Amino acid sequence: MKATVILTDGIEEAESVTIIDFLRRTGFECISYGLNARKIKGMQNICFFADKILDDSIMTCEMIVILGGRESLQQFKKDQRVKKLFQTFEEEQKRIGAICSGTQMLEESNVIKGRLVTGYEKYLKSGIFTREVVEIDGNLITSQGPATAYPFVFALIEAANIDTSELRQRLMYTFANAWRP
Repeated sequence: MKATVILTDGIEEAESVTIIDFLRRTGFECISYGLNARKIKGMQNICFFADKILDDSIMTCEMIVILGGRESLQQFKKDQRVKKLFQTFEEEQKRIGAICSGTQMLEESNVIKGRLVTGYEKYLKSGIFTREVVEIDGNLITSQGPATAYPFVFALIEAANIDTSELRQRLMYTFANAWRP
């Protein structure tokens, strides 16, 4: 499956790296697109590079993912191409993933109205908000924030009918998840 993660300055780094990494580990062709540049400076001033600058080739992807980050959200909101991307993916019933404040871009694109959705509650005004770690409603998969990136990406992978049990084992996910302070 071909997936994309859209990046821009101010993006949440923990979500970015985790999601791209795990999708690639499980056989996805995951292409990261920078909104206007390949060099990305995240919320915590960590710099990295997107694979490509946003262009029409993104439409060949079967899944699109948008991440959190307050600054990045403002940049996404200003760019009509991003809104149109989510509307087109929704019209074509391609998979859409959003985590943290990225869910607000789905709201801006009129994708979540009447749909089950989770994320940072204070950001959402439409949709049927739940407090689930991950919420799945048809082609839409949403999650809360940086601490939920693992279960979120597992849901994205499983939506493509790929078993995540081996990945979870290699990552020691079950072991780490059992730890309680």
